[in-house]
This record gives sequence, C-alpha cells and structure tokens, in this order.
Amino acid sequence: MPRIGALFLGNPEPAWQMIRNGMRALGYVEGKTVRLELRSAEGQIDRLPGLAAELVRLPVDLIVALQTPAVQAAKQATRDLPIIMAGVGDPVGTGLIDSLAHPGGNITGTTTLALSAKGLELIREILPEAKRVAVLGNAGDPFTPTLLDNIGRGASALGIGIQSLMVRDAADYDAAFASMLNERADAVIVQPSLPRTRAIELAQKHRLLSFSGQRAFTDEGGLVSRQQLVQRLLALNDPARPWIVRPGPEADLLVEWKYADASWWGVLGKAGMKRAYRLRLYFDEARHQCGALDEFGQIDWSAGLLSAPRVHFSHSFFRGIQLVKMERGVAYGFKTPTGSGAGKVLAYTFDIAEVK
Repeated sequence: MPRIGALFLGNPEPAWQMIRNGMRALGYVEGKTVRLELRSAEGQIDRLPGLAAELVRLPVDLIVALQTPAVQAAKQATRDLPIIMAGVGDPVGTGLIDSLAHPGGNITGTTTLALSAKGLELIREILPEAKRVAVLGNAGDPFTPTLLDNIGRGASALGIGIQSLMVRDAADYDAAFASMLNERADAVIVQPSLPRTRAIELAQKHRLLSFSGQRAFTDEGGLVSRQQLVQRLLALNDPARPWIVRPGPEADLLVEWKYADASWWGVLGKAGMKRAYRLRLYFDEARHQCGALDEFGQIDWSAGLLSAPRVHFSHSFFRGIQLVKMERGVAYGFKTPTGSGAGKVLAYTFDIAEVK
C-alpha cells in the first residue's frame, strides 16, 4: 500500500483536509488503498528536520510539504523521495529548485510569490487612505528576505510606507502589534508561515485590516468578501438562541430578538423585557465597507403573552460600532409535567458584540 507523508510547519487544516479530499476524488481510500502520514511542527521551526527525517525512516513514498521551512527540511532529509511543495514563495531564491521551468532534483509543486504584492493592492483597494502597512515577518523562514523585498517594491509603486516586524512565534505578537499601533499602521500583512489565529485576534482587537496569502486566514476572520461575511453572519442563527440574523427591509441584514417567534415571545415576556433593540447592517461592495446602525425601541405586552408583542422602534440611530450592554435573562418553570420541582429550565444571552 502506498504511503504519503505530509509535513506542515503550523496548523495543517485546511490543507490536510484538501489532500485527503483530493486523494478520495482520485479513487484512493485512506487505510485501504493509501496510507497518509501527517506531521506538524506546531509552529516550531526547529522541529521540522526531525519530523522530516521521521517520514523518511517510515518510509513514505513521497512527501507533501507546505511552505518554505517545511520544504527545506524535507529536502535536507532526502534526495531520493519525491517532494511536492505548496505555498512556497520563492523556491528559486531560497535554493529549493534550480528554476521554475526546470526544477531539477526531487522537488516540484507550486509557488505563491505574487501574493505578497497582491496583498498591498487589496489593502489599497479596500482602504484607499492607507498610508502605512506593517509586515509581520517570520524570522526563521528562509523566504522572509524575498517577501520583504517584494513587498517593499510594491509599496514604493503605491506610495505606501512599510514597517517590517520580525517575530518567531505568537509569543512575540503582542509587542509587535504594540509597535504597529505606535507607528500608526493602517493594516498588517502576516507572513503565511506564521501562526494565524492570534494574529487575527489582535488585528480585530485593534481594528487593523489584515491580510495573508492563506485561504484559512480569511476563513478565520481576516480579510473577507461580502458573500463570506453574509454567510458567516447567517451561520450564527441557532434555534437555541433568542435572536436571529435575517435579510431585512432597508438593510442587507437585521439582527434582532425573536419577537415574532411563538417559541420565544413567552420567554421574553416572562423575563420582563421592555426594551427593544435591533442592528441594521449595510454592505457597500464598491467601497468594501460595512456599516452598522443601532436602533432602540419599546416592547408592548398589553395583548398578553399568548400573542406576539407590538414593538415600536424610534427613528434615531447610532452610527458605527455602538457598545451595547449585554442583556441576560432567565425564565423559570416546572421541571416535571406534574408541576413539582420548580427550577431554572432555560437561560438565554443576547450579546450583540458577538455579531459586531
């Protein structure tokens, strides 16, 4: 049975799943007609050589390696086994292959050199007023000098200033982002070989536009398209939640309590809710911007709890990101059909900050 090794510097998803799906599409059945061996350094570059050597010793029939450090480790581990590279920025400049037309040796695959310049173009398109962009570079990645040089040339053509910050792992991110804020960066480009989750969290926290060459970066909350954003917001809907995200009149999306849902209005009424709130979301695809309007009103329960309440919203809106106090409530009832044993049967939370 053929055995395929996969070597990753960081989180292997979703690339690992793509490999498995691709093999399945070709008719291979994992565990029956092919064996897949995954090795991840979990963001620690120093572990890659040992993991590559481990795959060679198994042995595997070929190695799939993602990003320059992993490909470099695989190349050092074997000159005989085929190596398929992916997500590599400059395989020629980093000495992995002889040339794109004639790679030579035992390595083939794809390159993503153009993505670094494309990131600047996207930032300028989405944020025309951007004047300074920070670049979070991986100090242990051989491709980093080429990446910074490529970004620097693109920045000069666009009239954008660059702040280069070298880090080794997520532990260095807090200091790096503090430096970005001090230098008034408008956006940040994160090198794909760096851990992405913490970078996305900090970029969102400090309201910095963020970009990386990975699809997963966008999926986890980086730069997103209008369609992806709408789908992500609609995916928040859950029968167990007392609020809903839906298309609405005079807005692209509305976020509001389930006032019209028979399974919820009794709960809301028993909790004594009198203040109404909803959020209107507008997406300007031409300007790549999202606007939010907060709307407040009153809930009228005069008809009782057996029918939907009347909700009256005012016409005064708060523009931009309005900090809304989280409201919590608990409805109490009987745990058994006989009526014995009163206790908490349902708790709910409406945290609009989750949507924002």
